[in-house]
Parts: sequence; structure tokens; C-alpha cells
Amino acid sequence: MQGMKLRGMLQEVSSPEENTSPKTMKDDLLSQVLGKDKPGRIRMLGLGPTPSSVYGPVPTRAQALQMVNQVQTSSKTVISKMFEKIEEIKVEHEKMKESYENRLSNLHAEIGTLKDLMQQNNENYQAHDGNASPSIHSSASSHEVQHHNGKVMVYLKSFKKSLVNVALATIESKDPLKKVGGCDLGCEYWEVAINVALVYNEPLPRPYGQFKTIGDAIGATIAWPFTLRKMAASHQCYSLQEAGDSSRAPAERRSKHRADRNPELIVPPDL
Repeated sequence: MQGMKLRGMLQEVSSPEENTSPKTMKDDLLSQVLGKDKPGRIRMLGLGPTPSSVYGPVPTRAQALQMVNQVQTSSKTVISKMFEKIEEIKVEHEKMKESYENRLSNLHAEIGTLKDLMQQNNENYQAHDGNASPSIHSSASSHEVQHHNGKVMVYLKSFKKSLVNVALATIESKDPLKKVGGCDLGCEYWEVAINVALVYNEPLPRPYGQFKTIGDAIGATIAWPFTLRKMAASHQCYSLQEAGDSSRAPAERRSKHRADRNPELIVPPDL
């Protein structure tokens, strides 16, 4: 039957009778032999592209399910690793927080201890000189000798050359809250009265008023770092005082004149 049908179709095509009706590609001999196109497909002539060459092979249902399972498994693995990393970060953060809190508590404790020590030092400074002395000066004060009116006489040393004595002075006060020249002494300075100047042009650490150098401050009190001083022996004090007696009166007159001009300046009693 099929052979007869094909033979008949070939005869119709090869018949000399011309068929004037237009034919489309759907009506050609190939279409009649192969039948209608499948849904979603277009029949082409020659070696053109096919759906499999463009989109790849169409997976079967089993293959599609296997691909979905693989994607789900890989996604679960990635998510589990992410959660593990998050847990590690949380643990590390907790450790850092605990370490920070410990350091902060230790710092607060150290600050509290320093405050207590500072308060104790201030109380010792404010105490009477004969009753107690600050702990930071106890070792030095134990070797100092009172020479004049119960007050200690010391040598003042230069800033630039710590081995050079620039003046002979009397310690008037160690109170850090006492004002000298309008400023508190503080914990690093003492109030001293200049008795004899050895280096007249030595600059003062805290110049004020008309006082710029050691020579300007003869007979007056100034602030001087307690670390830049040395205990003076009795015979040295007396010899220096005798050497300075000739210039004592002019110095006292200059000091009195400056004190009259600046009431804040303190002039020590006569030595």
C-alpha cells in the first residue's frame, strides 16, 4: 500500500500537467512523506541547527530530579558551612568582649589606686612639715638639716647643667596648693626664698612679675623644681651668707620695692 501511494505521488509530480496553484513548504513532497511538524519544532532543509545542538540534550525526568537533588544538597552544604562560620565569629566576639571587659575593670582598678595615692600624697603635702612629709620626698628629707629659723637651706641647681649650683635658697613651703606668682605650686615644685645668687643670669622656671632670672629674685620667693636642689652644709651656708651680706641690703630694698609694686609677691623674713 505504501509503495503504491508513493508511486502515485511521484507520478503526479512528474506529470507534464502544470499545477498553477501556489504550493507552500507544508505542501511539498517532503512534508507529505514525513507528515506534519511536531509541536515546538520546525522542519528545516539541509544541515541547520537543531534544538539539541542549541539547548543541549533534553534531560529525562529522572535526570531532572537528580539535578534538583544535587542542587539542594550543595545548597544545604553551603548553608551549614555559613552557619558554622557564624558560630565561630560569635565565639570569637564573646572572647574579645570578655577580654575587653577584664582590661577595662583592671584599668578602673588601677585608676582608683592612683586616685587614692594622689589623695594620700595631697594630704601629706597639706600636713604640717614637722608632723609628716610626702612619701615621694621622705628619702631626701631625712638627710636635710635645718639651718636658719627652723628652715632648710639648699642649693638650687641649673636646668641646663644639673651639676652647677645657681643659688642658695631657703625652703619656705612644700604645699602643692599654695600659690606662688598667682599659680599653684603643684607636686613637682617647692616654694623657696633666694638668699644668695651664684649665677645671676640663670632663668627662672616660672618667671612672673619683674622676676625673670635668679638675680632678679634675690630676697623673694619663687617656685623651683624639688629635684633640682641639694642640701647645703652649715659652714657653706654661713660663708655664703657672709659673702652676700654686702649685697643683702640693696637686694632687700629691691625686693621691697618689687613687693610694693606687686602685692602677690612674697618676701621672706631677714636671714
